[in-house]
Order: sequence, then C-alpha cells, then structure tokens
Amino acid sequence: MGEERRRTGDRVAEEGRDMAREALHKIETHERVCTERYGTIVRNLAEERELQKERHGENQDAIKNINERMWVAAGAVIVSMLGLITTLILTAPKP
Repeated sequence: MGEERRRTGDRVAEEGRDMAREALHKIETHERVCTERYGTIVRNLAEERELQKERHGENQDAIKNINERMWVAAGAVIVSMLGLITTLILTAPKP
C-alpha cells in the first residue's frame, strides 16, 4: 500500500511538472507574440508621427497661402473703395 501511494504521488508529481512545462511554454510563446506585436505598434506610431509632422507642415503652408490671399483681397477692396470715393468726389456737382 505504501508503494502504491508513492507511485500515485510520483505520477501526480510528473503530471504536475508536465502541466507546468506546458504552461511555461504557453507563456513564452505569448511573450514572443506580444513582443512582436509591441514592436509593430511602436513602428506604426513612429510612422504616424512622421506623417502627422508632414501634414502639419502642409497645413501651415495652406494657412499661410490663405492669409496672403485674404490680404490681397482686402487690399483690392480698399483700393476699389478709394477709387469709388475719388470718382464720387471728382464728379460730384459743385455748388
């Protein structure tokens, strides 16, 4: 009976070690997969950061262009108004 208990204990211990090895293998596999995924995420974030910087520069150029056009349009309106005022003054009937 003591021998049978010892064999049962050895079998249980061996099964426990097998389960532990399998669990360790699963954890190591999971860590490798996660490391690879993390690296991909970091690379994608770096690429997005670069694209964002490029887009920001393009947006700044577009805003600068719009501002320049607005100043040109404002200048044209002012010159046109001055011309209209001058015309009205010069063609107004004199009392």
